[in-house]
Amino acid sequence: MARDFRITFAAAFGALLLTGCGDDRAGNGAAETRPSAAPKPAPAPAAPQPPPLSHPWSPSGYALEGADPFWGGTLTGSSLRYMTPEDQFGDVVAVTAAFAGEREVYSGSYGGRPFVLTLTRSPCSNGPSDHRFAFSAALEVGGERRRGCADPL
Repeated sequence: MARDFRITFAAAFGALLLTGCGDDRAGNGAAETRPSAAPKPAPAPAAPQPPPLSHPWSPSGYALEGADPFWGGTLTGSSLRYMTPEDQFGDVVAVTAAFAGEREVYSGSYGGRPFVLTLTRSPCSNGPSDHRFAFSAALEVGGERRRGCADPL
């Protein structure tokens, strides 16, 4: 009799284990129901991105050099350090960039007057040195027009 009790108990315990796990292997027809996952909402359309600030070929900055009269500088981002023989440390000019074809135009104000640097992707030589530059430069500063060259930094 004790043996019959153990067999019955083991069978009942096994059945409870199978049905308690939500498993339908015991054949009781009661399958566990899970709520279906709600569909994910469609992603919001991406906000329009502003055009890149430079041409794909544009470097992060330029070294500038001009002769007759001598001038030079460096252009990085929205700052241009403009140097002359009279001011070898230079002044920083805040500039904004505009791009048109093979040209980059940087505009600002220097001494209360327009400051416009135009870089064109074309080989350039400034004369005094034999160095060949990748860009030609035209500078309008204080009502004067100056020519020069530029290389990527």
